[in-house]
Amino acid sequence: MDAGRLTSMTSTTAPTGDTAHARLGDLARRHLWMHMATAEADVDAMAILTRGEGCYVWDDRGKRYLDGLAGLFAVNVGHGRAELAAAAGSQAGELPFFPIWGNAHPPAIELAARLAGLAPDHLNRVFFTGGGSEAVETAWKLTRQYFRAIAQPKRSKVIARHFTYHGTTMGALVLLVSDEVICAFGRIGHWFGCQRYGYEPDLLTFAKGLTSGYAPMGGVLVSGRVAEPFLACAAPFLHGFTFGGHPVCAAVALGRA
Repeated sequence: MDAGRLTSMTSTTAPTGDTAHARLGDLARRHLWMHMATAEADVDAMAILTRGEGCYVWDDRGKRYLDGLAGLFAVNVGHGRAELAAAAGSQAGELPFFPIWGNAHPPAIELAARLAGLAPDHLNRVFFTGGGSEAVETAWKLTRQYFRAIAQPKRSKVIARHFTYHGTTMGALVLLVSDEVICAFGRIGHWFGCQRYGYEPDLLTFAKGLTSGYAPMGGVLVSGRVAEPFLACAAPFLHGFTFGGHPVCAAVALGRA
């Protein structure tokens, strides 16, 4: 998190001391390559965050900040929600991990059904990923394979808005893809942005607010029209991620222990 994105507030916690901060700063300078930053970490300019509650976070010296960016547009329900931590712990104690490569587990099944119920009716299948960039990449690959499945392989042109962010992978858009990695789950007053603006996407990518940042998870909601060719010929969608549909992440998204 960039310290420049945080607004300093009056401290309500006793500082932990400069010694611990200096030790962490030295380790960061020597070993941590932060995202969207130079390899040489500017330790003096960054905050080292240790806890959060509601819309605030605290650094290792007790300084309080307003988390105005909600982490990275992700913490929709705020920091410090004990019930989400309990959901993660409970699921980790029961089934900490199993991939959904041809098998399944209750959290992934129930979350897929929950999302299909919240989304517009025509979006009724969910392909889970580990985050937003993977969701966009999945939409790209699914679109390419869809047109091959319906014998239209030359439909490969991409049209996207200029200066629009769709993650950090190579893929972007093709069918009508609604990239809702940031704006879904209530951020603009509806479960999904397409509901707010009244259009029907073929694919809808999501992440961030799905778990409110308490665990990394994303996915793609897929329309029946796009899924039909794969169902008709029983052809597999040759794509997958190790941690897609992770049971602990799905339990956090469901919000129950």
